[in-house]
Amino acid sequence: MGRAALAVALFLAVGAFAPAQSAAELISQAEDLLPTRYLPENLTSAIDLYERALALQPGRADFMTQLAQLHYELGIISEDVKTKRREFRRGADLGFTALGFAGLSGAEEAKAEEFAARVSESENVAALYWTAKCWGMLVDTGGLLAQLNAISTGMPAKVRALYLAAIALDETYFGGGPHEDYGALLVNFAKFHLYGATLEEAKAHFDRAIEIASGAGYLIPFVTYAEQYAVRAAESKERGCSGGLCPAARIKPNATKKIRNFTGKACPLGKGAPGPCPWRSCSRRANPRWGLGGHGAKGPRTTPGRRPAPHTAQRR
Repeated sequence: MGRAALAVALFLAVGAFAPAQSAAELISQAEDLLPTRYLPENLTSAIDLYERALALQPGRADFMTQLAQLHYELGIISEDVKTKRREFRRGADLGFTALGFAGLSGAEEAKAEEFAARVSESENVAALYWTAKCWGMLVDTGGLLAQLNAISTGMPAKVRALYLAAIALDETYFGGGPHEDYGALLVNFAKFHLYGATLEEAKAHFDRAIEIASGAGYLIPFVTYAEQYAVRAAESKERGCSGGLCPAARIKPNATKKIRNFTGKACPLGKGAPGPCPWRSCSRRANPRWGLGGHGAKGPRTTPGRRPAPHTAQRR
């Protein structure tokens, strides 16, 4: 009995002094899991390994960028809203840090001109892309008040700047992902008449995304085109709207102020607005979807024939 206890004590003592895993070893293990991260347990394990590696080397922008993508993917497949928002927030915070901001709060506080200038100078297309998606989904899952606050503080313009910078840097990244998601964003902007966006402009980006994806056999842009653009364009055509934008969706300059006080009893666009009011569904039970997170793909895209593998090398 005494010898057994001594053996256990020696084993624990040796384990206590065993060398810890290096960041390189942790990343190697994480990369082995990435091809099968469609399994939630593998995705979670990969995130844990990358987070541990980042703790050892806090300044690694490539670790932060990969984590932004993985946290986004975990947020998408999670069912609990609190979990979703935690993952999207962590992804956005790491993504903005990789882009040179003081995390998510630093990006939110940055003036529009400063923000646009910094992201336009970035050479990290992956960070631009995944940060835009994480931040957009964080707002989209926050409810009506979070969405209205985002609009009042100019957040959609910053998301647009991220996507445009990604397109300018590498429009082919992630199978034309920047064009695809920006097209989806423009569809939602057009619906609420934000920033002069039109369905025609959105279609141009979808067309380019499909052109890029077709060469590699990726299918997602076709689905996004159908779900986001084709359905909205058909609805507008049925209502007899010219240019794919219904008059009822043209928000007046002071509309957001009215919406804040909207109780669901009247259209905040004013009496006599033609067509169905886009704010009829505003209530505690149903909120409008701004679509700031792009098309919101359902989970990690690792199925052959749909998307390339996650980035393993990026420009710095």
